[in-house]
Amino acid sequence: MLADRARVWIVEDGAPFARRLREAVEPFAETTWVRTAAEARTLLLSSEPVDALLLDVRLGDESGLDVLEQARPHRPLLPVLVITALEDVATVNRAAALRCFLARKTASPTVLEVAVRFVRYETRDSRLIRGATQRYIDEAKLAPRPAELLRAYMRGVTRADLPNALGMSENTLKTHVKQILAGRFLDLAAVRQHILRTIDDDLSASSGGGSRDPTPES
Repeated sequence: MLADRARVWIVEDGAPFARRLREAVEPFAETTWVRTAAEARTLLLSSEPVDALLLDVRLGDESGLDVLEQARPHRPLLPVLVITALEDVATVNRAAALRCFLARKTASPTVLEVAVRFVRYETRDSRLIRGATQRYIDEAKLAPRPAELLRAYMRGVTRADLPNALGMSENTLKTHVKQILAGRFLDLAAVRQHILRTIDDDLSASSGGGSRDPTPES
């Protein structure tokens, strides 16, 4: 099995616009409406799986970009579409620095069209990686904490940042890593390469050839 439907969080404090986004995107993804900056911050810093984020710049009195900046180390590879009515250089530059796509509410094509294209074409890698990672977790019969560690690593959290991201000591982390390696692999990087190879194998089997390399940043 390759990938299930994309999971998309829509971070938008306005109900009418959030409803329009959900109606546009839901033929291609499972959506969750996140209403506040506080809720978005909690979710992004959790281990909840998500494949893409549609993020409004203005969330009440807070900035969506402030929330994303806090969460970026925890989800460095998450595709993010920043939605804004602002056209100032500072917003554009900050979105670029946070490795985001940008859609303006007043631009043509409409922001809904941009959101649909974004969800359809920018979530494929994360869905494939999420599915293959879960398959490894199931086959290795990993306990919840080692499984959480592996998911974090596969979504781009570096080895050095894992203790802080997961709130565990280095010694505890090493114990969990040992369970993940299961005597088969030298280190986490080798596990990652194994998981990515299974994705290539699945793609080749389904298409009759060809492969890709969705290797996350290390």
